[in-house]
Amino acid sequence: DEGKGILTADPVEPLYGETYLPRKFKIGVTAEGDNSIDVYINDIGVVVLEDGTFNVLVGGGLGRTHGKETTFARAADHLCSADETTLPTILKAIVAVQRDHGNREVRANARLKYLVHTLGVDAFRALVESYTDFPLAPVKPMKEWKY
Repeated sequence: DEGKGILTADPVEPLYGETYLPRKFKIGVTAEGDNSIDVYINDIGVVVLEDGTFNVLVGGGLGRTHGKETTFARAADHLCSADETTLPTILKAIVAVQRDHGNREVRANARLKYLVHTLGVDAFRALVESYTDFPLAPVKPMKEWKY
């Protein structure tokens, strides 16, 4: 893990260690052109591109608490592109960023979407890069969604 906390010594849970994420964490995977799963409403979205690479999205979610203006629905942002060798490290780094920087004080604001919203996608990207030890590649153009 190059000392960045992506993996821990805990034999039961190698990513979380003794620290569990306080809320659900949704990951959606779809193929380019087919958004029938609505990839933009997941904490992490992965779009498989026709060339065999991937675009990664972060920070989506529909949930909100009635009467609490600090909770809101949010569409995911495009974070980066990846190939089959970098994708697992990027996904682990995103989860580790949420583990280390997500809001644990207010359960209603514990989802990844609030961290991405608070930091902004560019600062979030820089934080993920600090866990990966390689720069994240720019998002690749995608076909228009058919579904």
